[in-house]
This record gives sequence, structure tokens and C-alpha cells, in this order.
Amino acid sequence: MQHTHALGAIAARLLMPGIALCPFGADAADDDRGTAKVQQVAVASPGQTAASEPAGQSGLMLEKVVITGERQAAEAQKVPAAVMVLPGQSLRGQGRISVPQMLEDVPNVTYGLLAPQLSADNPNQNISMRGIMAAQATGGRPGPAVVATYVDDVFQGIGADYDLNRVEILFGPQGTLYGRSATAGVVAFHTNDPLLRRFGADVYAEYGTADLRNATGVLNVPVGDSLAFRIAAHADERHGFWWNPDGGTLNNYEGRLKALYRPSSELTVLLSASYATVQTYSGGPNQVLSAPGTINYAVPGVAVRRAADRHYSQYMATINYDFGGASLTYVGSEHSYQSSGFSNIVGPPFMPIDVYSQYPPERFNMHELRLASRSAGPLSWLLGANFYSNIYQVTSSSIVERATQCGPCGTPDMTPGVAGGEIFSSGRSGSVKDYAAFTEETYELRPDLRVTAGFRFDHNVVEQSTSYTFNANLDPYGQSLGTCANLIAYGGAMPRPCVSSSFFTRNTFDNFTYKLRAAYDLAPSNMVYAMVSTGYLPGDVQISPQPNADGTVTYLELPYQQQRLTAYELGSKNRFLDDRLQLNATLFYYDYNGWQQAAQLGNTVGGAPIFTVVTVPLRDVGGELEADWLPTPRDRVTLWAGWHDTEIKSWPNLPGSTTSERSYIAIKRLPGTPPLTASLQYEHAFHFANGSSLKPWGQARYVSGYDVIELTASQLAQFSAYDHQSSYALLNAGATWISPRRAFTVSVYARNLTNKEVKRQLNLSQNTFSVVPSEPRVYGVSISASL
Repeated sequence: MQHTHALGAIAARLLMPGIALCPFGADAADDDRGTAKVQQVAVASPGQTAASEPAGQSGLMLEKVVITGERQAAEAQKVPAAVMVLPGQSLRGQGRISVPQMLEDVPNVTYGLLAPQLSADNPNQNISMRGIMAAQATGGRPGPAVVATYVDDVFQGIGADYDLNRVEILFGPQGTLYGRSATAGVVAFHTNDPLLRRFGADVYAEYGTADLRNATGVLNVPVGDSLAFRIAAHADERHGFWWNPDGGTLNNYEGRLKALYRPSSELTVLLSASYATVQTYSGGPNQVLSAPGTINYAVPGVAVRRAADRHYSQYMATINYDFGGASLTYVGSEHSYQSSGFSNIVGPPFMPIDVYSQYPPERFNMHELRLASRSAGPLSWLLGANFYSNIYQVTSSSIVERATQCGPCGTPDMTPGVAGGEIFSSGRSGSVKDYAAFTEETYELRPDLRVTAGFRFDHNVVEQSTSYTFNANLDPYGQSLGTCANLIAYGGAMPRPCVSSSFFTRNTFDNFTYKLRAAYDLAPSNMVYAMVSTGYLPGDVQISPQPNADGTVTYLELPYQQQRLTAYELGSKNRFLDDRLQLNATLFYYDYNGWQQAAQLGNTVGGAPIFTVVTVPLRDVGGELEADWLPTPRDRVTLWAGWHDTEIKSWPNLPGSTTSERSYIAIKRLPGTPPLTASLQYEHAFHFANGSSLKPWGQARYVSGYDVIELTASQLAQFSAYDHQSSYALLNAGATWISPRRAFTVSVYARNLTNKEVKRQLNLSQNTFSVVPSEPRVYGVSISASL
């Protein structure tokens, strides 16, 4: 059974819970799909069936999975690398719509266990893979991600949560083909393309816990034989969970238009335009740890308020021309983000502080040109060039919600809806540009032995300008340090002036990455491979303003040198029992020459944190196991498991100091990522005489214990138990009913059946741990109808 998301024929080929189908018709020819032929995706995930029952055969077989993760279409089992695939329709049937939910059972992948990076322009910044995580933000802007995310070939794109065809997860450094931020791996989301000569429509609706209302509508319209349009609209509205239903409200409204033009078998043009608006609410009760394993859900907080809406737009063009012996592909994209208003409320309940931010359109552009061989022969090759640009500008003000406080720098605060005083304001603007060239070749030494070599060069230019204004009359919590309030009341002036200043920096970084790989076929369905590859994290500079007591500002420049990760990997991919058992395994060893993290040394007189950059070497070892077994035509057992051990090898002294870096990064095994995860699922299919079917499934997930956040040596001695999340197991279950004519499907699901309480995120401030709990027990039901 093919696992391609099909909004027009969802029921037509659905055999097991959550499988995805060929869009608007299971037997569409490659020409009808245009570029969609690489979307013939079968399963690779617990709870997502890859089986089909071929006509005229009594046996059952696991389908082939075709991926494009290595920039060319290839069968996943033939790619000598650790790759896993999540079919979009399967995820939808299980109520896994958001990216964190999609990735929750992927071994050695975690999302958001560390405190959020608060990168609104890249909402999927906080993905870790095989224990490797991004550095903490110190200067107001998060640094580069360590896992590169793509949506339809758009770097850090939008629209991954609807009309989704599949998700490809590539483990390990992908520096040669993807470059920046692919240090630990790549997560690529592929949405459905238009279909030529096929009219189709699909409607999907879901309702669940926390007043979840999720709906998608899709229309596929052909125009003649060579042109087709696909229109998709999505609305996702939900309240927060029981502990903060109003303050946790999240609404997401988005849409996408795709056009596929294929005038000949040689030329394919795919265009898309997407837009999204995200509405969030903040405030409400706080959740804190009252004991190491006890969450107090009702600590009084500030009033609930709608934060500034976030607006995203995205445009993409892919043009492919087949010359016969080679194909030329161009991919161009622009992704922009803008927002203006109150982003959130921080500070203690007795002195709430509004953060007012303005993001003029922040723009991301990427252009890539690839020339790839298509002729038969022992040598296949790929040549490419890439340009990436990010231009940004943001201003931010922290304002105290108290009418008795001073206005900003001697004048009453005029911000709409807020009567208070400005503690500080900052502005940041700059650009990041990356120029790259890459190549990858594979040579077949003999029919069962292949070698691959890949190389890439990147030149990065990072420019940043920072301005800062500090109100020396107020401390970081908005308390008056002088007699400002009285002076304002009597028409006087502030006792201390506010001083504005700015700082500019420009840095360049050059990097060379490579990949060497050998693959050997033990048999037609059994392969072993060995690989060494590198990835790099682009260099960056964080500027940390240090306000002084007199209102002046000193700028601390924190350089993050580019980091190189060298990975050694052994793997095996296998099919047994006439393609009814798939067994893949991977072992890896990482040498990370300089993982960098921010360490807070103290505070300035004005209360601002003083940071330094700590650089430590890492050693990372682990592996993944994937097993899919079809014991009968109606039963399926799937196991995914992953293990890694990521440790700091040594702690040098702080630069220019005799103090060990362990004073500030004390936990040897990196926190935030569970060392062991496993997922086991069983599925069964009931087929009824009237042509309908019912596919129940059950899943058990195990997560070993881990420390959630990094602590200093003094914090570790005091709060070690609070920081630790003990091991736990989660149970999920569901079922899908398919109508006799296969035009309707109804799915029900229950997640976290035992209502297990888990500390998903922690933040330590003033000896108090605030906590973001994971999802409690949730239920949901969905229905889809298609033409």
C-alpha cells in the first residue's frame, strides 16, 4: 500500500490505521502527478501501515518508499543512510498535527525539551537530534539551529501541518547537500502537489480535548492536460489545557496555492504561495515545581491577554528540465515574517512587564541550482550552487504596567493600553548571507559495491547592528531607584537621563564539509554501509548589552565560532520473509570539536545578565533500530528504538581565567534529550461483508529518565532532583472506520491514556522552577470526505 497523502481519495486505498494514499486516485500515472512520483511513500513509522494486498496475490508485502532527501529520487531501502519517513495521512489520523506531535516517537529526536528559543521567525528552531542541540540565545536573537527544517524545499518554511504528504527525517550531518544548520540532521516536510487531468476535493474536520477544532479543505483543479492548481486552506483553533485554558489559546489560519505546469516530458514547473497568521494568548496561572515530582498548577499569574499576531508568507518556484543524460533543477524561495505589538508578559505577578516588539518584514531568500546525471552507467553525479540570505530588523521595549512609574526617559509612556514606564528598549538589525558550492558522486565499482564522495564549501557573512536605551531610574523589575514617580506627578523630570547607544559588528566564516561512504549488497534485499561525514554550525556573534548605573551601556561581543561535527556511522538495511519483515539498524559515533553554550557569570549594576561563551568538546555514541513485521495479511507489529549517550569530554578553563567551565556547565551528560526511547505498536484490520473496514491500533512508548536543563555547579548541588525527569511510559490507541464505498473515513484516538505527568520544559529563575507540562490525556475524533 502506498503511503502518499491523498486529500481526494483518502478512503480509497486505506487498509490500516493512518495510512496515506496516492492523491485523488491510487493509480495516477507519474505524468499525472508531475513531480509527485517521488511522493509514493510507504510506511516507516509506528502506527503507520506500509502494507498492501496486491491484486491476484495472497501474500502481503511492505511497499517501497521513495524519498528525495539526498536531492534525487531514490528508494529509501537503497539509500545507505539513516532515513525515516512519516506519511502525512497517518499522522493526521492519529491527531498528530503539530510538528512536536509528528516527531514525538521518532527515535533520538526531541522537540522543545529545552526552554524555547523564542525564535518566532523559525518556530521549529528547537529540534535536537542524537543529543545535539542548539546554543542558548544571549543577545536577544537565537543562534542557528542544529537541525535544518524544510517545507517544500523552503528553508525554515511554513505550512507543514496541513495537506501533508510525508515527512523525511535524515539522521546525522548533512553538510554536503544542505549546508548551514544541518549539523545534526534534516527534517523535510513535503506537501501534496497538484495532479494533472484529475479533479478532486477533500474536506477534513477534527474535534478534540481543549476545544480543539481543526479543519482542512483541498481542491485540485486541472486546466487542460498540462496545467493544474491545488488550493488548500487550514484552520486550527484550540484552548490551553485544563490548567490554563485561556492563557494557552492558540489559533492558526493558513492557506496555500500550488500550480503545476508540465508542457512536455522534459519540463516541469511547480509554483506555490503560502500565508499563515498565528494568534496566541499569554498570562493566566503559572505552573511551578513545589517538589521535585510535584507540579503546582495554580500559582497566580498576570491577566490573560492576546499577544501580537504573527504573520508569515512564503513563495517558491521549482523548475526542472530533463536533457536526457542530465537534469537541471532550480529552486528559489522567499519566506517572510512580521509582527507588531505585545509579544508576551514577563516578570513577577506583583510587577508585570509588557514586552512590545516590532518586526518589519524579516526576509529569508534562498536560490539553489543543481545539475544531476540521469544516464545509465557506473557513475552518477550531482553539482550545485546555493545562495542564502536573511535580512532582519526588530525593536523591543520592556514596559512596566504601573501608572506610578516613570515614563520612558523623562516623558510619560504613551503606549496604547499601558500606563507605565519603560525599563529599556533595544533595536537589532543585520543580515546573514551564505554562498555555497557542492558536489556528490557515486561510483559503482561492481554491481554489489558502491562508493560515494561529497564535498561542499560555504562562505558566510554575518552583520549585526544593535542599539540600546536603558532607563537608569528603574531596576529590572520596574521598581523606582530614585524619586522619579514623585517628580513626574509634579511635572518634574527624571533624576537620571537615559542614554542611547549602538554597536556594529561584521564577521566572515568559511567552512568545508565532506562525506565519504561505501555500500555493499549482501543480497538484493540486504545492504551494509559505512560512512564518515561532517556538518557545521555557522559562526555567529551575539551582542549582549551591559547597562551601567549611570545609564550608559557597554556592549559585550560574544563570538560563536563555527562548529564542526564529524560523524562515523555503520548501518544495515534489510528485507526478509518475502518483503514482510523490514529490519534496519544504525550505529554512530560523533566527535564534536567545540560545542558552545552561554554561561551567565553574574549581573550588571542595572541587573542585566553578564554572559560568556563556554566551549567544550563532546563525545556522542548511539544507534537506531527500525523493525516492521507483517505476520498475517491483517496484522502488523512495528518497533522503533533509539539510544544515545552524549557527554562532555572535558571542561577547559574560562578564557583568561583559572575557573573551570564546569562551574557553569556542570552536567556531564547533556540534558534535554532522553538517552533511550522506544515505541511498539500493534495493528489489526477487520473487513466486513458490506465492504467497510475497521482498523484499531494500540501503541506503547517508553522514555528513559534524563535531566531537563543545564545547571551550574551550585545549582546542581541544590536542585538536581528538581531538574530530573524520571523514566515513563505512554499508551496511545485509536481506530479508523472506512465506509463501504471508501468515500468517508472516521478516526478516533486517545493519547496518554494513563494521564502521565511529564516535565516537558523547565526554567529556573530566582530559585523557582517554572514548568511547561506535556500533554495530559487527550481524545479526538475526525472525519474526512473526498471526491
